Amino acid sequence: MILASVTHHIESNTLEAVWLELKADAEGNPLSYERVKCQSYSPEQRAEFVADTGAPQYADLANWP
Repeated sequence: MILASVTHHIESNTLEAVWLELKADAEGNPLSYERVKCQSYSPEQRAEFVADTGAPQYADLANWP
């Protein structure tokens, strides 16, 4: 599972993180990426966001304390 995107929703000051996973056929050939997790975080959830994503720089850019 890879972190594919982080979106800052300015009006609510929340961050949305999306994770993708590579899907393969029976022989192991890559077919596509599938969205496996999408979660929104509020400023009060900064520690959870950083733990889940490993990307504190996005919380800093959103000016989260």
